[in-house]
Amino acid sequence: MTLAVVTDSAACLPPALADRRSIEVVPLHVIDDGAAPTTARPSVAELAAAYASALERADEVLAIHIGAVLSGTVGNARLAAQELAAGGRSVRVLDSGVSGGALGLAALAAREAGDARRGAARARESAS
Repeated sequence: MTLAVVTDSAACLPPALADRRSIEVVPLHVIDDGAAPTTARPSVAELAAAYASALERADEVLAIHIGAVLSGTVGNARLAAQELAAGGRSVRVLDSGVSGGALGLAALAAREAGDARRGAARARESAS
């Protein structure tokens, strides 16, 4: 089985590095209403589209996202994965529990694995 890794922009991966490692990055939305800027999670549709795109080049997807205590991204990711699972597509969602560089390192570590199970184990080890 081939593995694709998808993460979000909280991973702070430089675009060239993400491209070189074939890691798809879904952007978090920045909301600047004149006060302190905040972020909003990607929609279920945005995540499902990213996973479907990744599934065009791999048999399964490991989606490693910003920790659920920091964002609702993991919740939407699980809904997107359920939508794709109904069509027989394999997406495993991992709540990294982290953000920033630790999330980026977890995604890079997972990318070196051959399947989602081993990728999740590598990502957890890297993020801890």
